Amino acid sequence: MSPSFASSWLAGDQNARRLLPAPMLDRQQRAQVAAQALTRPTHPAVLAAMADLQHHLPPRPLRDANLALLASGKAVAVVTGQQLGLFHGPLFTLHKAATAVAAARRLQEETGIAAVPVFWLQSEDHDDAEIDHAWIPRPPGPPVKLHAPLNGPPRASVGALQVAANIEQTLASLDELLRGLPHAAAVVELLSQAWQPGRPLALAVALQMDALLGDAGLLIVDPRHPAMALAAAPVHGLALQHWQAIELSLTQRGHELRAAGFEPQVQVRAGSPLSFVAPQGDGASRYRIQEREDGRWGLAGGDAQFALGTDQLLALLAAHPEQFSTSALLRPLLQDSLLPCAAYVGGPAELGYLAQIQPLYELLGVAASRPVLRAGFTWLEPWMPDLMRQWQLQPADLRDPKSAWQKLLGGQAMAEVSAQTAALQQQLWPVQAADWQRLTQPLAALDPSLEKAAQRTHQQVAEAVDKLMAKYGRALAARQLGDQHKLERAHVLCWPNGAPQERFYAWPWFAARFGIQRLTAAALDLPDPFGGSHRWEAL
Repeated sequence: MSPSFASSWLAGDQNARRLLPAPMLDRQQRAQVAAQALTRPTHPAVLAAMADLQHHLPPRPLRDANLALLASGKAVAVVTGQQLGLFHGPLFTLHKAATAVAAARRLQEETGIAAVPVFWLQSEDHDDAEIDHAWIPRPPGPPVKLHAPLNGPPRASVGALQVAANIEQTLASLDELLRGLPHAAAVVELLSQAWQPGRPLALAVALQMDALLGDAGLLIVDPRHPAMALAAAPVHGLALQHWQAIELSLTQRGHELRAAGFEPQVQVRAGSPLSFVAPQGDGASRYRIQEREDGRWGLAGGDAQFALGTDQLLALLAAHPEQFSTSALLRPLLQDSLLPCAAYVGGPAELGYLAQIQPLYELLGVAASRPVLRAGFTWLEPWMPDLMRQWQLQPADLRDPKSAWQKLLGGQAMAEVSAQTAALQQQLWPVQAADWQRLTQPLAALDPSLEKAAQRTHQQVAEAVDKLMAKYGRALAARQLGDQHKLERAHVLCWPNGAPQERFYAWPWFAARFGIQRLTAAALDLPDPFGGSHRWEAL
């Protein structure tokens, strides 16, 4: 198995650092990056899309101030984003956004240059089967999968989808799952306000994200906003005009990644620019543009009659830019072309994307932001760290309940019970029968009738100690069994189905268990927001 590019890059592997600029771990380096980003303006379309979205969100003074700073040209951006999803998707969506907020704060404190966090709603993807559900813990039982089908055409950009009427049933099911947790009512109320039937999916996610981080100044932009189509058209035009050079560059970079011991994050398809098109109009099914055998452009998996030459495709782009959307590899280039991005906060997969597309920045004349690996968290219940220390368990030991830690709770635990019981019994009643007979010889010499009395006494005390030790052993075993149940609960919370907590579970259970503000504040508390750390945090 190939090593993780992101972990190798963060650890200083020179093979990885040759393919992607080094993380911004140096303060002077961060100041230079911010100064360079400040020379680039924010595209007016981005400002218009942000301002329009603001009208649908509650007033937030710091968010409004950040938008004004971007509009004035006196601020740089720290950008992150995530595919839309039910209840804003997996936990790491919050961790990404919080890292962007913390990194912007640190950048501004260090440099004196205003820095604002921006969340890019990745609303152009079209696989709604990936986003119409959320996994909720139910420890110690298995996780529960909640569904909320979305209304819209098949293969349409998810930004065109709407929250379905049965979201109320989903929220009722969530309310039942969270019942008994201390902050359940506040969580269900927040989600009920954001997730309402008929509401655009992008707006529902934006409302939830704003409820969590709007007061921290987080700005949100939707690339499917009408104003963004014209702004994105030049990037799509470059991708279409230079598709052969892009393909060659990506192919060469794929060889370089493999030579360095890494696999490309995305397999490059021959004869395929990095754009998608919805030929029936914005909000309709979108398809990857693919070169046909006759040299014209067609739709991968779409209407076989669609066939346009490059000039015709560029004419369609000029007339209907809203019909075009980005792929995962083109999206970062679009972001960097429209915003004064000092840094882009991504997860491990996104750093893989960035390593693939680095040569395209120079090819297309776009200034690249610097990569920042998002902070990661595994949220623990308060008793978990002590239990793990007691059993000398590392976080990875919790991943498979049938592996090392289960064995530890089997034979070794019971052996420990036996050993502790025997040791205590020896301390309480160390006198064996032969020793007792020797010690009581003076009694028999004085009065022979006392010999039997002494033997009965030894037997009675030994039986009493045995009974006490049996109770002690049962108590120890019960405690061990209780620990086993706790560790099984820890496994369900930390490694559900063998996956990392933050990549599997949605946000609601953790907010209901620990509190919305507490969870958000803990995610924002990053001593080094540029360091890509992963913390196992007890709340």
